[in-house]
Amino acid sequence: NTLLTLIEKQLGLEIAGEKPVDMITELSRIFIDEFGYATESSINASDKSISILFKNAVGTKEFSALKEHNVAKLFSHPFMCAGLAALSRLGVKARGDVALDKAAGSQTVTFEFV
Repeated sequence: NTLLTLIEKQLGLEIAGEKPVDMITELSRIFIDEFGYATESSINASDKSISILFKNAVGTKEFSALKEHNVAKLFSHPFMCAGLAALSRLGVKARGDVALDKAAGSQTVTFEFV
């Protein structure tokens, strides 16, 4: 994943040896602080999944328009793609999904472990 490689090299993200939730937490911080992707995030983790709620997220209207035009999966979502690549490097198999709240401008990215 080119985006993940960029984050590792230029922003110092270290993946090896991290717990999945810690790595996803740091990745979300980078997306907010370095890329201005959202104003804040909150994380909910369990043994089966990790979900990240991004508030005032960039691209929510555009992603919502794709969903309204019957694009069922947002395979190009930047955080989902980077998160799946990072989890894969940790040896964690996961499925990604994105839920949108257009009115609130929020996005919830969920990684379900398989």
